[in-house]
Amino acid sequence: MATLRNFRQNARGFTLAEIMVTLVIFSIVMAVCFPMLAKSNRNHRLLGAASKIEAALTNARSTALTQQTPVRVSFSAETNTLLVTQDTNRDGRFDTLMRAINIDSVVLFTIITFDGGSTVTFDQLGVPDNPGTVLLGNGGDIGQQVLVAAGSGEVSVTAVTMNPESSASY
Repeated sequence: MATLRNFRQNARGFTLAEIMVTLVIFSIVMAVCFPMLAKSNRNHRLLGAASKIEAALTNARSTALTQQTPVRVSFSAETNTLLVTQDTNRDGRFDTLMRAINIDSVVLFTIITFDGGSTVTFDQLGVPDNPGTVLLGNGGDIGQQVLVAAGSGEVSVTAVTMNPESSASY
């Protein structure tokens, strides 16, 4: 027969002190890691937004080439969106909305420069009328620059160091 004393010696479990020490250690680790996780999340959203814009511009250029019609990409810093429209009958009016893309609200269009405007149009040869740059930021030290090259219309994305004076929206 087991006695009460033998039962207590064989009982397994955690004491309240052990649980409290574990919770304190876990809390300290989370307090240290949370800012890094938040920054990583912001950077991931910034990279995602740059990828969306790169894909939209590349698809607009490709559509202009394959369908032999002008395609325009218009950026709006106020609504954090871009619109891709097509001039299907080549009359100078962009009458077909191909897609509207919303950019994550954490990401801002810091600078939009397509020869002074906020639109770029790819002609039937895929050549942009206004080569330029879109600079994206999220309040951090690093931003993403989406560049549409003159002549070729090639779209590229690079990381850039943000200047304090470029923190205002376009």
